[in-house]
Formats: sequence, structure tokens, C-alpha cells
Amino acid sequence: MFDVYCSNQNIANQILTNENIKYFMSIYHEFRSAYEITIKDGYVYIKFNFNFFDNLEPPKLKKSSLDKETLNKCYNNVKYVYDFSNKIH
Repeated sequence: MFDVYCSNQNIANQILTNENIKYFMSIYHEFRSAYEITIKDGYVYIKFNFNFFDNLEPPKLKKSSLDKETLNKCYNNVKYVYDFSNKIH
């Protein structure tokens, strides 16, 4: 579901509380896609492994290249990262 990489196990234990793990699971269940969390040098990096960006076409004159579903996924990705940042700070 998700992988965690960390250079300091104590910091990982502080961040990976039961509440946060449940939150990470909800992200997985929402998107059905794996992701990685890397904790290194006091920073947390989140890498989503979504493939819907691979199928985007160049914009057309009268039609957008992003449909509503794709825009919603992009928005939710940013929202999850924002919410997670607020949880750990």
C-alpha cells in the first residue's frame, strides 16, 4: 500500500502514529494507488504513484485536456499532502 523510508527510526515512530497510519490507509483506499513516504534530514517527502497523468492529451481548442475526474484527483492529492502536513506540525 505505502512504503516508508527513514534515516532516523525515532522520528519515524513519532510521525507514524496509529492515527496517521489510519490516515495513510484512507489515502490508499481513496486512490487505489501505492505511494511512498520518505523522512530525511527533517523533511517529509510524499511520492504518489499515479498513472493518470500519463494519459493526458495536449489541449484542444474547444475542449480541456483535463476532465473533471482528473482535476478532482489532482486536487485531492494536494489536499491530502496539505492535511498531512498540518497533522505532523
